[in-house]
Amino acid sequence: MLKGEPRRILLIVIFVGLSVATLAFQSINIDFLGAQFQRLGTGPLGLRLGLDLQGGAHLVYQAIPTSEKETPTEEDMEN
Repeated sequence: MLKGEPRRILLIVIFVGLSVATLAFQSINIDFLGAQFQRLGTGPLGLRLGLDLQGGAHLVYQAIPTSEKETPTEEDMEN
């Protein structure tokens, strides 16, 4: 067994334990040395989802002809 192996395993166990503990609680408020850490979102795991993940973006493209008699061609629509 290598000399640093138990330390490495202990560090991994601590890191995984902190990660699981952080994800287990919906609301986290920590005040440590004047710094505040908060997670109060309403999304999954207490995270705030961006507009793209919320499904709130909607774009509509419309081709406008240059004259009233002219209709947009398929090539115009691709451009």
